[in-house]
Amino acid sequence: MQLRLIGRADAVALRTLVGRHRSMARGLPRPENRRGTETWIERAAWESAAGQAYSFGVHTDEHGLVGTTRVGAIGNGEGQLSYWIARPFRRRGFATRAGRMVLQFAFETLRLTRVLTAIRRANRASQIAAARMGFAAAGTLENVQGVGPALVYQVTRERLPAGQGEDMITIRKEQIEAFQRNALRKLVPGLSQEIRDRYPHQAAGLDARIESALARGWRYDLRQDRQLRAFVKLAFCVGPNFDLHPPFRSILADKTVPPESRMDALFQSARPEDWEAAAEIAGA
Repeated sequence: MQLRLIGRADAVALRTLVGRHRSMARGLPRPENRRGTETWIERAAWESAAGQAYSFGVHTDEHGLVGTTRVGAIGNGEGQLSYWIARPFRRRGFATRAGRMVLQFAFETLRLTRVLTAIRRANRASQIAAARMGFAAAGTLENVQGVGPALVYQVTRERLPAGQGEDMITIRKEQIEAFQRNALRKLVPGLSQEIRDRYPHQAAGLDARIESALARGWRYDLRQDRQLRAFVKLAFCVGPNFDLHPPFRSILADKTVPPESRMDALFQSARPEDWEAAAEIAGA
């Protein structure tokens, strides 16, 4: 079995699989036509580039694409697992194997500390699969979107069972880099208009400078739109290299602070003299 990050090359196979087997799980695509599939794939690409979620196609040598799986809602060291295997390929252990592979990716690559999943009370097969992945019961929820009343399960790195030696998970470096470039470019038009309105004297080469600032923010693991937009605005109102001011750089590079909290921490700790010093560094 192999998991591959969902991309445009999967559009035809995904649309065919879903067209034949329309029962879909929460958070997974319901493409009724070509554009529906492409839209879902584009969204999956953006989420991967932003570090918010990773959606994979589940592939086997014999059958090709048999389903999808996803780790999403990533934040504060946690994530949520969902998975769907088309009906003809169920009860063959594919969901369990795919889930273990994604959990290994979540814990070893993403460095998450806990992963949750919510399963309908009546879905005994998924509950069994979750237990085999290492999940343990964590509570109940009365209303989960797309699920209704559900049982909640959790797993930590320490409880993750060993994976299957022949299985592999594939994310090409160039695929992630392309996703990142596309994700960042989508922020440029809105930021460009806002900066033109507020700082008209900064209009020269504006889009290229915004892309450069976004790339700098990305290198500090900033992924949320709000964090990236704040970083870019400081690059224009303070200076393009404001982040080189030692106290700011220390916060932005601090691995003990969640990336989604670093800009807030910077604003909270900054003193008037810090902004002045950062502006001087930027202008040097």
